[in-house]
Amino acid sequence: MAIFLPIVPNWKNGIKDVYEFRTSIFTSRDGSEQRRSQRIQPRRNLTIAAILDGERMRHFADAINKARDGRVEISDFTGDPAFLEETVLAGGSLLRVDRTPSWLVSEASFTIVTGRSAVKVRADFVENNIVVLANPLEYSVGEGAKLLPLIPASIENSNTLSIYTTSVSTTSLKFSVEPGTVQRTPDPL
Repeated sequence: MAIFLPIVPNWKNGIKDVYEFRTSIFTSRDGSEQRRSQRIQPRRNLTIAAILDGERMRHFADAINKARDGRVEISDFTGDPAFLEETVLAGGSLLRVDRTPSWLVSEASFTIVTGRSAVKVRADFVENNIVVLANPLEYSVGEGAKLLPLIPASIENSNTLSIYTTSVSTTSLKFSVEPGTVQRTPDPL
């Protein structure tokens, strides 16, 4: 079972999002170069640097221990976001967003990401830029927080964790996103 990994990137280092295509190159009868796809879905790999401190470090350690098989769910930080238009207090379950992306539908799970935390929630109902959550929020979330889709991924075998003090550390995590799970809508020409 995939475990939600509540990480927030250290935006100083950014996110490295790599798509890997596999093609064969051959010469057509008229002598021009042609390419043929060898893979239906491109492979996608993410490298995310995160700062872990206090509560974030505990949540991260708990999630890593639960995800022994390496299967996790993470926020799609390069996905199409929606933004909260007003603060929602703890116990609230009604979110007003600036727009409704195609992935934000009733019964869907997604994440709410602030500058310091990420929490997985589930929409009970979505209509006209209003999202009603299945369960009330445990913490208050401020205006401008991002709503992002979830993506299933696998943690790579080798990652780094640098511990600076007993309360602050950083990590650089590498993920392989499961093929075919991310659907992008092309921009109109």
